[in-house]
Amino acid sequence: MTRDMQETSHDDQMKDMALVIYYQVAKMLKAGQTPEQVEQALIRQGIKPETAHTMLTRVTESRLRVAKRDGWRNLTFGFIICLLGIALVTGLFTGNTPKGASEIFSWIAVFVGGYWFVRGTVQYTSTGKTR
Repeated sequence: MTRDMQETSHDDQMKDMALVIYYQVAKMLKAGQTPEQVEQALIRQGIKPETAHTMLTRVTESRLRVAKRDGWRNLTFGFIICLLGIALVTGLFTGNTPKGASEIFSWIAVFVGGYWFVRGTVQYTSTGKTR
């Protein structure tokens, strides 16, 4: 095996180990451990304190980005569904207001869309806070 192949193999192994540790960090945070507990667990495993802190920071930032993205998606989905429901209730598309089951479904769309809009707004705006 040439030296270049050995270095590539070593680099791949290091990347794989780092991914395993990042996965462990995410799993511990999801299980409810505090960032301090996770950092101490990494240090006990032989990881340098500054490396443990960097890994924890990266995983936390990644989780916040995902939560913010999910909040934005829910907010947008809810807004669209709510607008469609309002348009149906007011008869914007047909020129007359719906009666019977159509009216019920229209109001359900308004309320479901409103719920998802509020839920998305809360998710999107609370992502900067630690839990």
